[in-house]
Amino acid sequence: MGLLPLMYYFFIICTIYFTIFFSLIYIETYDLYYNDKPAKNEKLISILIPAYNEGKNVEESIKSILNSDYSKDKIEIIAINDGSTDNTLNILKSWQKKYPKIIKIINQENQGKAVALNNGLKIAKGEFIGVVDADSFLDKNALKMIMGVFENHPDTSAVTSNIQIKQKDNFLRKMQDIEYTTILWVRKLLQFIGAIYVTPGPLSVYKASVLRKVGGFDEKNITEDIEIGWRLLSQGHKIRICLNAVVYTNAPKKLKEWWRQRVRWSAGGYQTALKYKESLFKHKKYGIVGKFVFPFFSLSFIISLLGFSIVIYRFITESIPRIYYSIIARFAKPPSVIEYVTIPNSFTFFGILLLVASIVYTTISLLGIKNKRYFNLNKGGVLIILATLTFYLSLFPIVLIQGIYRVNKGVWKW
Repeated sequence: MGLLPLMYYFFIICTIYFTIFFSLIYIETYDLYYNDKPAKNEKLISILIPAYNEGKNVEESIKSILNSDYSKDKIEIIAINDGSTDNTLNILKSWQKKYPKIIKIINQENQGKAVALNNGLKIAKGEFIGVVDADSFLDKNALKMIMGVFENHPDTSAVTSNIQIKQKDNFLRKMQDIEYTTILWVRKLLQFIGAIYVTPGPLSVYKASVLRKVGGFDEKNITEDIEIGWRLLSQGHKIRICLNAVVYTNAPKKLKEWWRQRVRWSAGGYQTALKYKESLFKHKKYGIVGKFVFPFFSLSFIISLLGFSIVIYRFITESIPRIYYSIIARFAKPPSVIEYVTIPNSFTFFGILLLVASIVYTTISLLGIKNKRYFNLNKGGVLIILATLTFYLSLFPIVLIQGIYRVNKGVWKW
């Protein structure tokens, strides 16, 4: 058996395994997805809002926190202006004048989000530390629902939220909405095996004592929300997700913005994996990070790059020669894409099986997170799903390659 068929089998086995793995966990836990209860006893929470040129968003973000059903006397807002060159600082000062007992401002030179968060952590008085991106907007009950998780599960050190895309006004944002839904579904499943490995910036809350004990946020990592998740898990702390705590975030509207964001995410994920590479299978020292998170994360990288390599290889070795010889032989026209992909061979079987598994995976996740808008045939929902599973996902290996390249070349800072 040649190398290529082995690669096919490896790819297919991994795809089927994880589809079945996550589906079985879902079957066992689906009735626990939305059973979190709101907090009865409110604790002081310090909410850190790092802001760099967020004049268009930060006001609405602050409003969403102040409009929360969580008592204002139990909220401390620390807004960190990270060297903004727009009107961000002026907006923050105007809100501080309105709520001087609630809002504090740190004005620093541009040093990055992690530095901003650590500076906020130094002066925070709350028993809990919330992190809210300046372009994110909380539902009215989001804080009370998240704090309810801490109240009902005292062993929890961090809780993340149900991140929704605020505006779904074009095709790219709708594809991101499907992606976000799938991520939420997987993240909730990972909770049941103690393996949530990221506390995203739109809204996550930590026990202040734990966050300080582990050393705050890594100022050298460009995705501090991924790194702190790995660090918490590696030191035996538990992370949960509350799907009843909804926060809305602005997703990139244009492909260029999306590309820049995802390259940064890929670079930061790769950077984190390098930092914890010694954890592989060392569960006694690193816990679930060594036993599951690092292997799962690394395998996801490998599968993505492997699938991309297979497609490129097949294109170079088969598609190009077919087109060349058809032209040389003066055929009426070269074979079409449809004719090529429908030629019976192992690659066709590989592609069909992968697509079917992806459809099953995505359908279950959409239903699990109650995102049924894409099952409406009249609104083109099926087309958006198919575009997400083909065109959209095909971009990720290229994004990953660029992210890895930037880290290896030391040019990952923006």
